[in-house]
Amino acid sequence: LSTAEKFALVADTLNTMVSGLEREPSSRLMKHVIRCYLRLSEDERAKEQLQQNFPSSLRVDMQLTTLSPNLHQSLKDDPTTTRWLQQLIANMQTHGQR
Repeated sequence: LSTAEKFALVADTLNTMVSGLEREPSSRLMKHVIRCYLRLSEDERAKEQLQQNFPSSLRVDMQLTTLSPNLHQSLKDDPTTTRWLQQLIANMQTHGQR
C-alpha cells in the first residue's frame, strides 16, 4: 500500500469511530480519536489530506457550541481532551496560512 492509501485507511477508521461516538458517547475513545487527529494535524502533508477527510461533526467553532450533544457528552469533565480538540480545530483552520 502507498502512503496515501494507508492514510486513507486511517482516516476512514477514525471517521467510523467518530460516527460511533455520535451514537454512543465514550470519553475514553474520544480522547484517543482526538489525539490521533491532533497528531495528524501537526504534519503539513497529513493536514492537507485530513482537510478532505475530516468528519463534519468535528468541524466546529473554538467554543465547541456547535458540537453534537453526544460528542459533547464524550468531552464532559475532560479538560485535556477539550483542549486537544480546540488545538485540532485551530490547526485545521491554519491550513495553508504559514
